[in-house]
Amino acid sequence: MNPIVDRLSQAVTAVRADPSAQPILVQTISALTASFKGLSPSDDDIFDLSDEGPSSEEKEEAIRAARQDPRLSALRAKIEDAVKGVVSVWNGDGEVADVSFAGSTGAMS
Repeated sequence: MNPIVDRLSQAVTAVRADPSAQPILVQTISALTASFKGLSPSDDDIFDLSDEGPSSEEKEEAIRAARQDPRLSALRAKIEDAVKGVVSVWNGDGEVADVSFAGSTGAMS
């Protein structure tokens, strides 16, 4: 995730310097969204292929552990800063809005 977030920050800087660099920003947001979708577990039965999965207590413990991990806390802060950067250069362009908000439902749940 860190390389994608770093590229997103670089793309924001590029767009600030030259607004015509916006396609790079759109591509990088799409990569981040795709990563989020791959990291987001689904609670839909269609994705639960085993009869023996983690119990709800085990899931809650795993979430607690992840939230307390300083590396994940730093990554979340870095992602938040990158998204703030995207919002700061967003000029109302529909393509940026589409890729920015397409993955927001359920991302990193």
